[in-house]
Formats: sequence, C-alpha cells, structure tokens
Amino acid sequence: MRRALCLVIVIGLAASARAAPVRVTWVDWVGAYTGTLAWTGCSAPGAKTASLALDAIDGALTIDLTPAGGGLRPLSLVEDEGRLTAQQGDATVALVRRRADAFELAIDLTSGCAIRGQLVRASTRVPACDRLVALARIEAACTKLPGPRKAPAAQRWKAKDKARCTAAADPIETELVDAGCLPSADPAALVPGPACQTLLAHAAKIRRCATAPRELVQLADRFTALGPAAADRASRAALDASCVRYDALLGRAAAGTGCGL
Repeated sequence: MRRALCLVIVIGLAASARAAPVRVTWVDWVGAYTGTLAWTGCSAPGAKTASLALDAIDGALTIDLTPAGGGLRPLSLVEDEGRLTAQQGDATVALVRRRADAFELAIDLTSGCAIRGQLVRASTRVPACDRLVALARIEAACTKLPGPRKAPAAQRWKAKDKARCTAAADPIETELVDAGCLPSADPAALVPGPACQTLLAHAAKIRRCATAPRELVQLADRFTALGPAAADRASRAALDASCVRYDALLGRAAAGTGCGL
C-alpha cells in the first residue's frame, strides 16, 4: 500500500511538472510594441494603430500608453498570475501574453470606454538576440549601475549570432539583478524559508534511514528537487506553500516505514 502511494505521488508530480507553463520574465515583456487598437463606447477615440513602449526602469515595469491618445498616460505594471495589470485613476489595464513577442491589451475606463488591442514586439527573429536587445534596453534605463554599460551597440542580428548574443546577455542580466533593476529569473536564487528548510531536513532524514524503501528515498529526492523549484511558479509565498504540501505528502508516505518524520 505504501509503495502504491509513493508511486502515485511520483507519477502525479511528473505529470504536473510536464504541464507547468513556461515562466515569462520581465525580459520577455520589455520592448517596443506596435499594433492595432479598437475603441468602443469612447467619446473621444484615440489612435487606431500605435507604438507603445514597455520598459523596466530601476526595478519597476511601466507601459507608456500616451501614443495611443484618448488621454491615456504611462502606467506602472504589476505581475498578476502570468499577466501584467495596472489600475490608476479611471483606467484598468491588463496585458496578456498569448505568444512570444506579442500581447493582448485591454483597457477599461469607468466611463464605459473600452480599448482592445493586439500588439507585437519588434524582433530580431533570433530569440537569444531578442533577449539581449531587451536587456540592453533595461540596462540603458537603469540608474543604479555602478559602472559602464556592457550591451553592444544596436545592430542587425542574424541566426549565426545566437551564441554571441547569449554570451553577451548573461553578464548583463546578472549585473541588472545585482543592481536591483531586474528581479532574478532563477528560482534557486531564493533562499529557502523555514517550510523548505523543514522539507530538506526531512528528506535528508529519510535518506539516512536504514529501513527506508527505495521508492520512499526516490520520493524524498524528487521532493527535494521540486520544492525549491516551485519558485518559478510565482513568488516566495508559492515556494513556501509548495514545500508545506510536499512535506505533508512525504510524511504520509513515510508513515509505518520506521522512518517517520
């Protein structure tokens, strides 16, 4: 029965790991976007097409809606379950990323005016170089950097430049994170809190237990890997909640094995 429980949990975790969505970072969002806008119920409609800038400046995301017209203005954005949102005055804004380098824009005003748009980010057509371009844009706006800028001058990137772009981007991203101009995209950068420290301690105890079934040890190893990795699902709160859940499951699986927690 215990072996069956362990196997069911492992299979369930494997399935959930495969189904986990790809994490979208600030670097994936930042850039210059162009697209069409539809205005409904608006007394003074703005532009039918617009180019909008989405930037990360000193650790804050912003979108400048001024070019859209209609009295719209720059707004600060926050991350909200995989999308970006803003609320200021009479305007509520939501950006939903449907595919790489594109998002759907929804703006609702208390007057009943609704603006909808499909906007696409300017792209080099080389994902690694798009990342470099976005980091260069963030770097240029960052006022916290102590030294000279590292990003190469703007140029036309080609497929053969993929490795070069990656090599140039990595140190820029590290520097921006260290300066506080960009949040870390590395889940492991979060130091485990009490819940995850408990999980790691219990997993280590099971590995030391002479009577631990092989499946239980494998489960402990898997939880050790998946617990801290849960940070890429959102935040410190998500990380702690995942560790609490995994620790409870590990405790149930260990019951009656002589390796109780």
